[in-house]
Amino acid sequence: MARDNEWERSTRRVHLVCGVVVGSLIGLRFGWAWLFGERWWAGILAIVLSAAFFGWLAYSYLDDFWHRLLNWLR
Repeated sequence: MARDNEWERSTRRVHLVCGVVVGSLIGLRFGWAWLFGERWWAGILAIVLSAAFFGWLAYSYLDDFWHRLLNWLR
């Protein structure tokens, strides 16, 4: 049987990956116009920075949010 620590690490990894995917989609939305113009590097930078930011946010805070919500609902 898996220990709690292993389960928490695996859910944090899932949150990180989901945050990176969502962040890259948000960055793509904001950087779309720049990708095909003269400032293509700004579009790529928007995607990378957004993916890193939302990935970090999900990794750091999403587990705590769900734990507190579930405790509140009990």
